[in-house]
Amino acid sequence: MISRKLSLLAIVTLFCMIFIEITQSVPYSGSVAYCDFPDPPEDVPVGRITFANFGSTRDYGTRVYGQFNQGFKKDANINNYEFVAETREGKINYTKEFRKSIKISSVGGTAPFQIDYKGDFTIVNKIVGGKFNIIHKGVKVVSGEIKHV
Repeated sequence: MISRKLSLLAIVTLFCMIFIEITQSVPYSGSVAYCDFPDPPEDVPVGRITFANFGSTRDYGTRVYGQFNQGFKKDANINNYEFVAETREGKINYTKEFRKSIKISSVGGTAPFQIDYKGDFTIVNKIVGGKFNIIHKGVKVVSGEIKHV
């Protein structure tokens, strides 16, 4: 009697482990980079953007996420801002995706945002050591260095 229960328990446990293994996304061992915008004057964006590789064998890319705590109160129209990384290889313009993802609050900060660049696993390596710039109506308002974690 006990032997049957143990056998049944072992089989159920095995099936559960197989199910968990199949459904889990195994992350690539990839890079993570970040860019901090420290506390400058009140009308300049302050926050952090993080770039991280993500994925499994079926679904991979680079995830960009972050939040700004202040700096957009003077002009809350996200369409007046550009978001550009300067790298050794040139510029990468993130403006289109950032404008879609960033929502500016009434106090001038933003809600947390996340953007996935599927199929591109090279963004982090391209931008580390470069600068991330926030530009308002053609004028650079803040720039931060992109560093490896």
